[in-house]
Amino acid sequence: TSGTVQCSGSEVARSVYLRQVSNSQENKEHSARSNAFSLTPVAMNGLRSLRRYVATWDFRATRDDELTLTRGDILLVAEKFDDGWVRGIRMSDLEVGFFPKDFVAEDTSPIYTLKNIVPPPEGYIKDPKFAEYDSCKRSKIAMEICTSEESYYKKLDTLDKNLAGPLSRNGIITAEECSTIFRHIQVLLNLSHCLLVHLHSRMEGWDERITLIGDLFLDLGHHMKVFISYAVHHVIGAQLILKLNNQERFRSWLEAAKEECEWTLNSLLIEPIQRIPRYELLLKDLLKYTAVVRKGVWRGRSIV
Repeated sequence: TSGTVQCSGSEVARSVYLRQVSNSQENKEHSARSNAFSLTPVAMNGLRSLRRYVATWDFRATRDDELTLTRGDILLVAEKFDDGWVRGIRMSDLEVGFFPKDFVAEDTSPIYTLKNIVPPPEGYIKDPKFAEYDSCKRSKIAMEICTSEESYYKKLDTLDKNLAGPLSRNGIITAEECSTIFRHIQVLLNLSHCLLVHLHSRMEGWDERITLIGDLFLDLGHHMKVFISYAVHHVIGAQLILKLNNQERFRSWLEAAKEECEWTLNSLLIEPIQRIPRYELLLKDLLKYTAVVRKGVWRGRSIV
């Protein structure tokens, strides 16, 4: 249910459009976009404004900050610009970049407009199996999943903007050392961002009788493997930090940064390690108060 783009002109017109990307005016506008918006997830106050789009044409990136599109790609659009470009996330691999808005169309699939879901039959609500479960507790657990993800995202965002970013630019440590310490942080940040977008959508249209949460984790499950890679490299990064702490310049900079970001470097780096057990506990609690007649519950239990 992706819909189609009403494009003016033919393939020739689209080719002309792409050639125009490289002219001087477009270069100037593209530079302004790059300066104004770094390729990082949008701020927390912008999460609710994201819209789900689908690529209706193939697009090949010509710059490092652009995003190659294949027809059918699902994207979340974060920013729109007057020159006809947008910035968004490709859901298949969580890559962030710019692309022309004429190559995508808003996806109006009903699964993502949960407020319009038809309520379940009255007989389902009266089913004694359903009545065994405390729907109020289920709602509270769902809200905790959402709010705890917001807190986790905020800490990762702080780690990226207040520590990883400045350290990669100020020359206190080498680029290789920076990569070792902060490896996979950007991927984890984008993953949390995508999960939050969908969690907010579910909570805004929350109906304790029918709204699902677990399917979001199933859909993003293959991306969760990054936590394994992060855990392995976290040990290496922690050893490097111990070594760098012997350098006065590095140690002093971290002390100053702590005052600004409220958390220590090590306390922020351990967050992804602690997040997976937290997911497990919250999802198990959610299952306790989810009726077994709900489709997919048994599959969810086996996965958890």
